[in-house]
This record gives sequence, C-alpha cells and structure tokens, in this order.
Amino acid sequence: MTKFGVCITSAMRRLCVGQVVGPLGVVFLATSGAQAGAWEEFETRCLVPMENVEAPISSNLEFVPPPNPDSPSDVFVLTAEVYFYVSGVLGDQSVGCGMGADAGESTDKILVRGLKHMNALVDAKRYTPMNGENYDFGFQSTEWREPRLNVFFNTRNDTFAVSVEETDLES
Repeated sequence: MTKFGVCITSAMRRLCVGQVVGPLGVVFLATSGAQAGAWEEFETRCLVPMENVEAPISSNLEFVPPPNPDSPSDVFVLTAEVYFYVSGVLGDQSVGCGMGADAGESTDKILVRGLKHMNALVDAKRYTPMNGENYDFGFQSTEWREPRLNVFFNTRNDTFAVSVEETDLES
C-alpha cells in the first residue's frame, strides 16, 4: 500500500520515491543504500554546515580547475562519479553548495537516499516542500534557520544535482 509517492519518468528510466509500506518498500529502500556514501558526504560537507550557518567543507577533496577562471563556483571530486561544488563565495561567507553527476542508476540511488532524508526533515517540521518549474524537488527550511535555506534536487538533461542555497528570506 502506498501512502504517497513521486515518480520521475524519462525515456530511459522510471524512479519512484515516497512512503512505501509493505515488502516491496523494504526491498526498494534497502537497494538505495548502495550510494549512501555520496549522500552522507554531501550531508557532512554541505547540508549540515549550511544549516549551522557555517561554510561548506571542501578540505581533503581534489580541486578541479574551472574552464572559466571567472566561475563563481569551486569544484571538487567527491567520489569517482560525483563532484562537489561551493558557489557564491564572498570573502569567508559561502552562500551555496551542492553535488552533481551524470544521471544514471547510481545517482538514482543517491536521489532516493536524499529524498528519504529530506522527507524525514519535513516530518520533523524543519523543512517544507516547495513547488517550482526550475527543479524536480524543492524544500525550504522553516523558522528554525535564518535566513532560510532552499534545497533543490534536479534530474534534467541527463544530469543529477542537489544544491543548498541560502536565501534572503527571514521569518
């Protein structure tokens, strides 16, 4: 029995995420742990520091020189398939970070893990879901954090990305 769920369908694949009850849900969520390492790294390096009004952590990651020297983002290797970026650095104050990769089966697993985590934060009333045209899934922090944070998940144009951005919104 499904309480609710969201499916992304493309010509190549179909990915469904939601609160699933029953044996199929256990199998689905168990297989999503294969890429949990990338999500855990993202939480540790991006989401948690941004929630605590701290700079993202890029130490001990390999820096990738940008093709454009004026790029507002610093890019690093997170795993063999996933990159990590810090954007909008103004002095010591970072205003965003994220991770991305080519879309595929392994990033589908990261997406499932990330959405499961964010849905738990929605249940805890720390974030609320957002609707928009420029992302597949969006969440905004509630009044516990000022300024508020936006967390976006995108699976468009054969790429996968999740980003955390500080907004200018206050309670």
